[in-house]
Amino acid sequence: MNEDHYIQPIQQSDQGLANSFTGRLIDYINPTPAMISLQDISTGLTNICRFGGQIKDFYSVAEHTMLVWHLCPDHLKQAALLHDAAEAYLGDVIKPLKMLIQDCYGPIEEKFEKVIFQKFGVDLNLLTEVKHYDIQALEIENNYFRFGNLDFISKFYDINEELYFGKTIKEKFYMLLRSEFSHREIGG
Repeated sequence: MNEDHYIQPIQQSDQGLANSFTGRLIDYINPTPAMISLQDISTGLTNICRFGGQIKDFYSVAEHTMLVWHLCPDHLKQAALLHDAAEAYLGDVIKPLKMLIQDCYGPIEEKFEKVIFQKFGVDLNLLTEVKHYDIQALEIENNYFRFGNLDFISKFYDINEELYFGKTIKEKFYMLLRSEFSHREIGG
């Protein structure tokens, strides 16, 4: 890691700069593909709880992403893995709040989505098709966390245990990202 590019977020956070988990300097005003890494995406999304944390058990954005990936047909799998990747850098803003701050948050989110999809060679327009599966996953998750309906989500976890037996969610998600995108990762 180049020490010239490593800053403490407190020193220049008022300039839109912060560090990622891997020590990359993230410029929130002008993000670039070089700032993005699979490990940062994996770490960020596995550490962020869905539903604004307002659920009984921790359920990460990474787990949600894996559910969307599972639901999607093959031609959308890569886009599904990246559909919330910007949240690794921006956090998971719950829908009601996101709607209230859309005018300022939306353009920043769009910049990060564009840079992430560009870096990993995935067509950003596929997000429109992934949205259906994202909503389907939200409904499954809501039924599970709010009403205790275990129908699909328990099957999903059984499938994931078979695929990645003995791994943590962070390890599972990082393995999945690397299996799809490691050929596009430089220095990450």
